[in-house]
Amino acid sequence: FRRQANGCGPVNLNIDSFLRNIGEDFLIVCCNEHDHCYDTCSRTKWMCDINFLHCMIDACQKWISQSNVHHCQTDARILFWLVFFAGQSAYRQAQQQHHCTELKLMTNTSLVTTVESSTIRKNFFQFKT
Repeated sequence: FRRQANGCGPVNLNIDSFLRNIGEDFLIVCCNEHDHCYDTCSRTKWMCDINFLHCMIDACQKWISQSNVHHCQTDARILFWLVFFAGQSAYRQAQQQHHCTELKLMTNTSLVTTVESSTIRKNFFQFKT
């Protein structure tokens, strides 16, 4: 199977034109990278999703004026939560299409706690003003 990216959202609910209309079309690159990550064996869904969030947060800081960066980062967090909660079937399908063996998601409590305290707090809840 050829690896493909389809922009932001599933094929039947693509939001690329919406992102273009609100001036956040630079996030589409992050969506495409996220799609490719789901296609990559040895990448967990968590790795792909958290890299997706970092990509969008960084893109907002790079491409949006300081006065609007907060709004862009809020949009990035919304997109992250959508794939975090609703992306499991897309991840499994992509992994199966590429004959990957599904990796176990992080189950080590201390690792999850470490990730939560460093990454989740930093990127999900703190807003730069």
